[in-house]
Amino acid sequence: MKKRLATGIIGGLILGISTYLGGMFYYVVYFFIATFCIKELSKAFKQDIFKTGYFLNFILNGVFLIFAVSNSNSLVSSTLILYMIGNLFFYTFFNIKLENIVINLLGGFYISFFMYHLFLLNDTLFVWYIYIIAFGNDTFAYFTGRLFGKHKLSPVLSPKKTVEGAIGGIVGSIIISIIFNSFIGNYNIIWIILFTATASIFSISGDLIASKIKRQNNIKDYSNFLPGHGGFLDRFDSVILVSPIIYYFSILIS
Repeated sequence: MKKRLATGIIGGLILGISTYLGGMFYYVVYFFIATFCIKELSKAFKQDIFKTGYFLNFILNGVFLIFAVSNSNSLVSSTLILYMIGNLFFYTFFNIKLENIVINLLGGFYISFFMYHLFLLNDTLFVWYIYIIAFGNDTFAYFTGRLFGKHKLSPVLSPKKTVEGAIGGIVGSIIISIIFNSFIGNYNIIWIILFTATASIFSISGDLIASKIKRQNNIKDYSNFLPGHGGFLDRFDSVILVSPIIYYFSILIS
């Protein structure tokens, strides 16, 4: 418990300071996190990085960072097409099984592309909404579930999660988002409620997706890099799915 708390405090400070400072500090931190998430996913599936072409995901992550820094977002579509062609190239000429290519694409789209939206939200208020929703949802869901939880949300994937906890997480995130918005955001409260509720559902789904991958591959944690928390994918599974939702909502309401 002490390790978990210490890791949470140190990690929270790093995220908070890098987000507040923005610029390259923020880019470097999230590039580091995305890179480790890509590595952890390959380890979970026992994917050979070079033989299967999985290394393309690391390249894609670096290219997305360059796009974000240089504001070259118009090249994203063509890059994804080239990325797909690269994977098909490995499938065709290197006798790679189709399931390996699917794992490659999962790493590319689920992690690299989704986390690219975190790069895009650098130096905006909406990054803080991601933290409020992803981390706030987990916290409120935990305590609500402990107090009122009776009905299992997904007994197979996550036995400790309850329907009551999920509802508490969503409601708690909405309340914090409204409070945050009243002091800083000043957006229409209906929009805040709508995108917080929607993103909270994706936050819960992100956690369950990561849990299913772990269960199917018979692992407890993606790594032990973060003492008490497991790996970066264990900690940022909700953030990964929330990021694109918040990004497109930010475009919609700005």
